[in-house]
Amino acid sequence: MRSIKKIGIIVIFLFVGLSSCHIKLGKKGMDEGIIKYQITYLQSESDNPIISLMPTYLNMSFKNNSVLMEVEGWMGVFKSSFIKQFDLNRSVTVLKVMNKKYYVINTGTADFMGMKAFDSIQITFDEQSKVILDFQCKHCQVVIPDKNLAFDVFYTDEIHIDNPNAQTPFHKIPGVMLQFQIVANGIPMTLIASEINESEVSDEVFFIPKGYEEVTQETIDKIFSELI
Repeated sequence: MRSIKKIGIIVIFLFVGLSSCHIKLGKKGMDEGIIKYQITYLQSESDNPIISLMPTYLNMSFKNNSVLMEVEGWMGVFKSSFIKQFDLNRSVTVLKVMNKKYYVINTGTADFMGMKAFDSIQITFDEQSKVILDFQCKHCQVVIPDKNLAFDVFYTDEIHIDNPNAQTPFHKIPGVMLQFQIVANGIPMTLIASEINESEVSDEVFFIPKGYEEVTQETIDKIFSELI
């Protein structure tokens, strides 16, 4: 009986340990860490075969009010990053396609992960709310009349990043978005936070990586368009 009890206790401890490793949620008020978003495409592979090669997750790192968002696709052929450099009040789009490496610097509202900075974007705030990964979220609706597009955004102020959406089309939203939508080169997708980890982030991830060539936004747009 004692051996059976010992085995039962060990199993319980292993279960608790594995569960705590799998579900790592950041604390409310955190100002440094990583958010992992699951990407769901609003087109099927039968309608658009390119979907099978597109990224399935987006990772967002943040520290000292700076933000890095990055995705990989085409089985590692390309990697795209969006860096909001808080201290310099600017953003950097970084793109790697096989052995070609480019970046473009923006000081105003920039294209965001392939989504154009529409002048006609309309954001309406209301009293709706929702809990995502234990974080209380507020709601707003985003409408882009030029594209006949409307979608919901849920954002939280329980993660401390000043102006988290600066230099993006969502700059009027005063919190970290845990559910939102983008349209990258005509492909609509929803992103929902699936994991939030409070962890140390290196300052270097917010720098422009070495060996990258500065180009224009038009060049970046052309490369994205050719990939799609």
